[in-house]
Amino acid sequence: MRIWCAALAAVTVACGLDTSGDGVEGGSSTADSPTSGNTASTAGPGTPGTTPGTTTVADTSTTASTTGDTATTDAPTGTTDEGTTGAPVSQPFGPLLALGELNANDASDDDPTLRGDLLEIYFATNRGNGLHEDLWRARRESPDDDFDEPEPVMVLNVPGFNDSTPELSDDGLTLWFASDRTNSGHLDVYVTSRRSTDPLDEWGQPERVEDLSSALNEGAPVLTADGLQGWFCRAQPDSISALFRATRTRPDDGWDVAPFAALDTAQEECSPWVSAEGGEVWFGSNRPEGAGAFDIWIAEVAGDEAMSLRNLEEINGLGNDDDPWLSADGSTLVFASDRDGTYDLFVTTRTVP
Repeated sequence: MRIWCAALAAVTVACGLDTSGDGVEGGSSTADSPTSGNTASTAGPGTPGTTPGTTTVADTSTTASTTGDTATTDAPTGTTDEGTTGAPVSQPFGPLLALGELNANDASDDDPTLRGDLLEIYFATNRGNGLHEDLWRARRESPDDDFDEPEPVMVLNVPGFNDSTPELSDDGLTLWFASDRTNSGHLDVYVTSRRSTDPLDEWGQPERVEDLSSALNEGAPVLTADGLQGWFCRAQPDSISALFRATRTRPDDGWDVAPFAALDTAQEECSPWVSAEGGEVWFGSNRPEGAGAFDIWIAEVAGDEAMSLRNLEEINGLGNDDDPWLSADGSTLVFASDRDGTYDLFVTTRTVP
């Protein structure tokens, strides 16, 4: 997730939350950079659950085969504490597919978020201007279809300002995002709603969320299913972004906000996705234990503690992999990566119990 720093527009420094529209988070990327993880090249664009064309898998941790238009992998089985075969466990994610119908060749596309039924996607892009990011969306009739031609969300984008890091609720009726429309030069958290997912029902006037906004840059707000816990990232005075958690007792209450110290390092942490109950957080970080510049990390959290933390090794490559969005059942991961030279949207799937 890259929110460009206006104050650092001419400086080649990594910045997790910024507003200039020029540069790449975590350093520069190149189309020739090798990548590790489970990467596939395809003859055409794909969507969750489908693999059109011929798929070639490199550096994969699972054995994949392609039958017809669907890529399949052999699912591993779990083991009990006694070492006997137990119930199946989630297998590693399979080959990556670039969402070619959404990606622009001459622009950066990032921050994907989908409706729970996988029929609508929102993302941020600097296509058409290169100076700032706008919110775009696309729809489709079935999760097995390609998305329709993407379009800008005209009712939400403000010309000349950044509108970025969208997060769509599971029912598709609430959208959280970041914008510098009120205070040019730094991003605040905004929220908007609509009556239904019918294309004719548009979003209402966005409201600035005072409790989650400050004189610093904020972005990537995401909530648990009950709306009582929220995660977002905030740039610190030294421009390094950190994860913050917000809590409230009732959906109409104000937020209590604090940094989540258990996941804080001297590097960047941003772009959170949180599970429905709040027990699992996926995020992007350039901490040195990773595979590349920015990697996707998964933390199990309980209270103020991180009970476990792991690098998503089968996905992360030597470049930047960031902005994770996971379906409610854990089977579909959509994220942004610059492994092909510029930031594009990718999807991968796995079998879950």
